[in-house]
Amino acid sequence: MDAATILELVAARIEALQPAEQTSVDDRFQCTIGNKLVMSGPRQTLLGADAGIRKPVGGDACSEWETTITIVTAYAETPPEDGQRGVFGLALEDSEAIIADLYIWSSTTPSILSIEPEPGTVDGDGQGVLLAERSVFVRYIRS
Repeated sequence: MDAATILELVAARIEALQPAEQTSVDDRFQCTIGNKLVMSGPRQTLLGADAGIRKPVGGDACSEWETTITIVTAYAETPPEDGQRGVFGLALEDSEAIIADLYIWSSTTPSILSIEPEPGTVDGDGQGVLLAERSVFVRYIRS
């Protein structure tokens, strides 16, 4: 396992999730790995990662590595329809669902030693897009 593989696996996990208050079959998480976010639909997710570094804990194993993954989900800021949660609430709910799923993934993937998510932020960009961002520290066995 390496940081690039972890990023691809995280993208697949996120894309498999059902977003909060999904409005249509096309309303889903669409992940882009890299450094450019392009809105295509009501929400778009950009993933990035630091290149992994070796961090043996207590000198135990040279195969223990760590990386930080950044997850940014962008939402078109639109007024809520009657009876629906606003975009800010959807962003919070989606962000928690993503982290909850990553906890399951990390506990069921042998090469992942642990994940430690940072608290997320949700804020507008001033141009009609709401951004939900969080970082996740990942310790893993590099093979």
